[in-house]
Amino acid sequence: MQAEAAERHKLLFDNPTYFLAAANKVGHSLTFEFALGSYFGFIDANKALALEFATAARVVPGGVEVKTSELVVRRAIGAPTELGNFPHYAAVSTVTIVHDPGVPGSATFYILKRSQNLAMSEGLTGVVPGGMLQPNSVHPAAAQGDLSLIRNIEREFGEELLGLDTHQQPGPRLVDYDAESPFREIDNMIQRGVAQLALLGFGLDPLTHVAEFMTAFVVSKQDFEDVFRPGFIDTGSEGMVPTADGWSGLPFPDGIELVLAREPLGACARACLVLARRHATQLLQSASPVVDGIADGD
Repeated sequence: MQAEAAERHKLLFDNPTYFLAAANKVGHSLTFEFALGSYFGFIDANKALALEFATAARVVPGGVEVKTSELVVRRAIGAPTELGNFPHYAAVSTVTIVHDPGVPGSATFYILKRSQNLAMSEGLTGVVPGGMLQPNSVHPAAAQGDLSLIRNIEREFGEELLGLDTHQQPGPRLVDYDAESPFREIDNMIQRGVAQLALLGFGLDPLTHVAEFMTAFVVSKQDFEDVFRPGFIDTGSEGMVPTADGWSGLPFPDGIELVLAREPLGACARACLVLARRHATQLLQSASPVVDGIADGD
């Protein structure tokens, strides 16, 4: 299976990938502990759950019937909250909200219609950006330095909006976030207060048991355009980003209802959009600092 996947997807490689080892509640906060697995390990474990469920499901009048007797793997691993029984690989879904703070009704957001050629979530629609929580390479220092929501989101921005696959390639490469684009510019926007990251929620995907961090990246329209519009691509290796005019996203929050009704969304992408819509007023008015609960190896 692994060799076939590597042959089919030329850019797919067995990159280190974080999985959730423990989650603990301390007061009103949650702390997370991570360990390193592999991307192929993620495919073998988490996709097995999805394929088993699909095999056991039958379309019946009025809905879907699932033969629970056929869910052998799910029964074997027990409750999904028992983290020691199964590798809950981690991912980050981020809804990007671009707005002009001085113009009511100017906010937009992006979605990604994922390519059919991807190894996971192929053909589904997701938010932008989104991806597995990974170090950028096999370099030992990357495993520690890249355990960060911000760093992961920055690299996914580069891949999905600029086509920069060079930041997720085989080999012991380290990304210089202080010098390379668009990471330098995104950090600068955050430091100047024209962009904020909010943690909307955390949960487990009911189909694959992926541990998902759901976030919102709220950014000034002018600053976002300065960084991303010159090199923007609406179609890349990960899929297609629908736009109204070759650049602008969908209206936020009004456009979310249509996306929820018409697009084939995964559970976490749907939850991310629902939460963003619920907290739309707060997100657009917030000047709170960046939320990054797993930074600097914590």
